[in-house]
Amino acid sequence: QEHLYNPSNALRCHQQALLKANDREHAETLVHLGVVYKSMKQHAESFKVYSQALEWFENEEKRDPTMIACCLIGLGTAHWS
Repeated sequence: QEHLYNPSNALRCHQQALLKANDREHAETLVHLGVVYKSMKQHAESFKVYSQALEWFENEEKRDPTMIACCLIGLGTAHWS
């Protein structure tokens, strides 16, 4: 909550979370990073992490269509920004 309006702190928080995350948590954290990068207008980085997350979610044994859709929306937003 404290990082909600501070993208730099949010970025550091999510980067630290990546170091501790298991597979699914790692992919979910990449999605959160995509949001942070977008808010910082770092669209290429946003696109990159959404792509990485999408690859993981598409290869998951039990696919999660909600997370796949979230990644696709993020990719579209990053691409057209």
